[in-house]
Amino acid sequence: MHFSVQQTLNAPRQAVFDVLSDPRRRLEWQSSLRSLRMESEGAPGVGTRWSEVTQGGIGFDLEITVYEAPARWAERARGWLADAELLVTFHDAGGTGEAPRVEVEVKITFKGPFKLLAPVVKRLMPAALAKDLQRVGELARRLSQAERL
Repeated sequence: MHFSVQQTLNAPRQAVFDVLSDPRRRLEWQSSLRSLRMESEGAPGVGTRWSEVTQGGIGFDLEITVYEAPARWAERARGWLADAELLVTFHDAGGTGEAPRVEVEVKITFKGPFKLLAPVVKRLMPAALAKDLQRVGELARRLSQAERL
């Protein structure tokens, strides 16, 4: 299953990248997340690893596979229900570095009988992801404003 979401966020591009690419910030914006445990220390980058558990109790082991600030970032997730890949690409909406257009490409491979979930997830997940991206934009805007003070 594959889908993509594109959204323009009213926040500085670097701040949006920093929020999206740092797994430690996920509990602040990702609505489906119940818990997160870092396995890597230090700043995020290629090879950073962590584990997540969603509201439904579904666990994933994740790793950053691409980290090209502030242009592209990707992760790979492995779980008992499904494996997933996520690629986030940042485009200048106005050429100023403000209000980037963020494109999120998601590929999910469900395992065994869970393949039956694909149509439901494909129908519901893009809207949930779009709302999460709105929260990313709000958080990035607040953080960038706080830095300026």
